[in-house]
Amino acid sequence: MSSRTTYVFLTVLLLLATTIFLGATPAASLSSTGIEVTNVKVGLQPLDLLYNPSNDYIYVANAQSCPVSGDLVVCNAPGTISVISGMTVVANITVGTAPFTLAYDSLDHYVYELDSSNNVTVISGTQVVGAIEVPASPSSVVYDSSNDYLYLSSFDHSTGEGVVSVISGTTLLGTVEGIGFSSAMTYDASNHYMYIASGNTVYLVSGLKVVAQSTPSVNNAQQLLYDPTNAYVYAANFNDSSVTILDNATLIGNATMPKGSTPNALAYDPQNNYVYATNFWNDTVAAISGTTVLATIAVGQTPDSAFYNPMTDEVYVTYNSLGETISVISGTSLVSSVTLGKGPVSPVYDPSSHEVYIADSGSNEVSVLAYTAAGSTAVSSPSSSPSSSSPFAIVGLAVVLIAAAVGVTALYTARSRRSQHEQPAPT
Repeated sequence: MSSRTTYVFLTVLLLLATTIFLGATPAASLSSTGIEVTNVKVGLQPLDLLYNPSNDYIYVANAQSCPVSGDLVVCNAPGTISVISGMTVVANITVGTAPFTLAYDSLDHYVYELDSSNNVTVISGTQVVGAIEVPASPSSVVYDSSNDYLYLSSFDHSTGEGVVSVISGTTLLGTVEGIGFSSAMTYDASNHYMYIASGNTVYLVSGLKVVAQSTPSVNNAQQLLYDPTNAYVYAANFNDSSVTILDNATLIGNATMPKGSTPNALAYDPQNNYVYATNFWNDTVAAISGTTVLATIAVGQTPDSAFYNPMTDEVYVTYNSLGETISVISGTSLVSSVTLGKGPVSPVYDPSSHEVYIADSGSNEVSVLAYTAAGSTAVSSPSSSPSSSSPFAIVGLAVVLIAAAVGVTALYTARSRRSQHEQPAPT
């Protein structure tokens, strides 16, 4: 290869490197403006969804066992759990009457189903592997990953008394002493305690024992939520329009909303470290940082739950109605709404497909939300710094520059040797 040809070749390589580097596409995140919705038919009145990371299935609790026409009927027929893989129902599992809540055990990979009976059904994959009898009709359940226990709140309607039961695998270990009916529970990963709200008190529980309790600080807490950033536990107090913040059993403060707000559900956004509280009768959502209410965001009527979508860094708000929309919040602003089936509830995120599944309780379907390129927005400026370039661009640049450096070295080595050979012999 001639020197001229080599120089041309190296110049092209360097220009190509510059083009790859400067023209690299910045990292992008998707927003709710680019959504494709697919509907999957399931059983009657789907109320709760659960993602199982061990098999990448979505489990659907179908609360109604019998078709309803006209007035509501009492139906004692067995209920079903639909199992979805991608966009396809791969199994329907027979369980107790009127299943309404699901939980996942990350050690045994079990799915637990709660229904109107005094039994908890244990599912592995698509098979029932056990049924656990509990003292009273279960109402809520939370998993403790530190000891592989499942905490189950139950209420006996005949006696008006409640109990918190503890399950390990397929075995009932017993009940937590000194606690009656619990309105809300959550697990604190920093101290490995289960927080259980009962009456006006939050109890810290390890195993089957209460190890600490707060002074009366909550008021009909509808949900407890753990914030991993500051290791605080937040309690949505339905009766006094506030959110209580606890550090262990110590009261840190109260985030107060306007009177009559009735907060009933919480969600955590790890990107901005905000806690969002839905205010049921006030038709708003409060964005909370630490103990401060940063903003009160107007949404639709009777917001009933909030869900953080890590794909879009947005919070979805569902409602206690048979409407067909969910509201979408980004930061402290309402940015859009998404139309789905009737009565959308219980969103879950599938990290393998980056899709969100939402149960349409009034239309007996599950809506699957896929995010398209039309909804992508660049989150970094199109500068030529390596930090804003894609990994492929940086690797491509490195390869091209190495090739150019090798070529330059070879060229100058060859030229040097040729000059030595072409020097005239001394006279």
